[in-house]
Amino acid sequence: MQVTEGSNWISAGAGIGLTVNLPDDPVWLDADPGRLEQVFSNLLMNAAKYSHGRGDITLTVERRLEYASVRISDAGIGITAEMLPCVFGLFVQAEPSAPHSEAGRGIGLAVVRSLVEMHGGVVTAASDGPGRGSEFTVLLPAL
Repeated sequence: MQVTEGSNWISAGAGIGLTVNLPDDPVWLDADPGRLEQVFSNLLMNAAKYSHGRGDITLTVERRLEYASVRISDAGIGITAEMLPCVFGLFVQAEPSAPHSEAGRGIGLAVVRSLVEMHGGVVTAASDGPGRGSEFTVLLPAL
């Protein structure tokens, strides 16, 4: 699938739209495309899963000095301040009583962190709290 500036993908069944913002010039990486596909598909699937049809997902790619920055943000359930430092831990999940928690095993974000770090990068999570959405940022060394 080729994605272009301002591309929109709408999942009619889920009621979620994806807006993609790309830079004018390509950002090149020395990376394993299969592993990066795992990283970004996991982050996008989480964004969709935790959005519950509450708005769109935005993916933004930028060049930041010597890094490629990929931000995935959503308007979903958000993350509590207490949970933010733990989200990349192995077997970490949202509160078990939440309706979305039955689907995962709590390993996806740990895998994301591991794969990003194996590429010399870093991944961070941010949220203004419950009901305020979340944003995950992946920084990878660019060529």
